[in-house]
Parts: sequence; structure tokens; C-alpha cells
Amino acid sequence: SDIPGPREYVRDGFNGYLVRGVEEMVERVCEVYTAWRRGDPSYYELCRNARRTAEEYDWGRVVPRLERMFREVAGGGR
Repeated sequence: SDIPGPREYVRDGFNGYLVRGVEEMVERVCEVYTAWRRGDPSYYELCRNARRTAEEYDWGRVVPRLERMFREVAGGGR
């Protein structure tokens, strides 16, 4: 959905779709399904981009960044 949370990490058409209502969601789902059935390279590119984006939000990557940020804010810097 095209709402504040997803807008931070979904790049429309690159790693997912930001849809504005049920009709647009149905259209996008049908497009993705059709691309998958045809073996369209754009489908696989979208999947790769979505996977890379998801990996950026993996706890193994997020926690160390948050720890560094908290240490810097607290003045520890280590």
C-alpha cells in the first residue's frame, strides 16, 4: 500500500509496488503473476531487488547499526 511505512523502503516498480487501492493491487498482482508465468526477466529482477532490500532490514545488519547509533548518541562512540 502507498502509506508512510512502506514508502520508506519500497521503490515502486524496483523492489515492489506501492498501490493506491484494491483495484490497483489486483492489477499489480495480475501483472506479477503473468510475468512469473512467462518467465519474464523483469519478474526475476523485481524479486532480486526485493530480496536485497529485505536483507538490508535483517536483524543481523540492523542491530549493529542501532548499537553504533545509540553509542554515538550516548557519547560512548565505541
